[in-house]
Formats: sequence, C-alpha cells, structure tokens
Amino acid sequence: LGVREITLLGQNVNSYGKGNQESFPELLHRLDQIKELKRLRFTSSHPIDFSDELINCYGNLKALCNQLHLPVQSGSNAVLEKMHRHYKIETYYKQIAKWRARCPEGGLSTDIIVGFPTETDADFALTMKLLEDLRFNLVYSFAYSPRPGTKAEKLKDDVPNDVKHQRLLTFQKRAVEI
Repeated sequence: LGVREITLLGQNVNSYGKGNQESFPELLHRLDQIKELKRLRFTSSHPIDFSDELINCYGNLKALCNQLHLPVQSGSNAVLEKMHRHYKIETYYKQIAKWRARCPEGGLSTDIIVGFPTETDADFALTMKLLEDLRFNLVYSFAYSPRPGTKAEKLKDDVPNDVKHQRLLTFQKRAVEI
C-alpha cells in the first residue's frame, strides 16, 4: 500500500538543511512527490526558521495538512529576549498573517510559558493580548519551572509560584473561552 502519512518530528524541524544542499521546504516538496502520500505534517517549528518559502508550501503541496504548530512562548519582546528566542513578537504576528492568508481554515497551535523570570504583569498582559489577537485553535501552556542545563536555570526565579499559577489559570480559562 505504501506510505500514507508522514509526520516530521523535531525540536526545530524547519531548521533542517541549514548549511546543506536541501532546505526544509525542498524536503517537503520532495516528500509530496510520493504518490501514495495522503497527509504530510511537521512539528515543532521555530519562528526564526518559519520562512516565506515554507509558508508558500501551504496550498502548493497536495499532502501538506493545513495545520501549524509554531511555539511563540510569550507575547512580550522583553520575555522573548530573556528566553533567547531571537525574534520579535511583531515578526510572529506577520508570519501568522501570511500563513493564515494561505490557510484561512487552517488549525494553529502554539506553546506558552507564563511566569518566566522577570515576567511582569505588563508582559503577561501582552501574552493575553496575543491570545486574543491570534485566536489559536490549541495552546499548550505551562507555568515556568527551571530546567537543568538551560540558560534560564541561571536566572533568578523571581515570579512567585502563586502568581505563576494564577496567570496560568487565567490564560487557560481564556484560551478555552475563545
């Protein structure tokens, strides 16, 4: 019967091919040539590598599902900088607008971390605004906790646990409502 569905999985799957001959969009085009292939998916992406070339694959590849998981982590540029995410929230908004122009009925999911070290009420409000503005279909949301071996582990975890958990509950409640 052959291959019917392929899901490409990686921490930053769309960085595939950096420095090599074949880019990630080229790989998707090559996989789309598999005659029996009905569905092609990938996860997780990183906004830093979510290129126009990749966005243009949507609608052009017969097997590519109109679904995107693009972890944003926070709606605040200050927090994104502390997370070493290397993009601005304005860039993320533009990427999603381009993707939605290609996939108006597509499913959009993301990851959010609340209570990251130094996150203020104003930073959290920007994350809530992001939720309202982009209306994700699915959000994986978490309260920050230090992970061994990360740069963030060295930051002072200065957001009290009760604040983290209240922000998480507020965020999750609103995510379900919209």
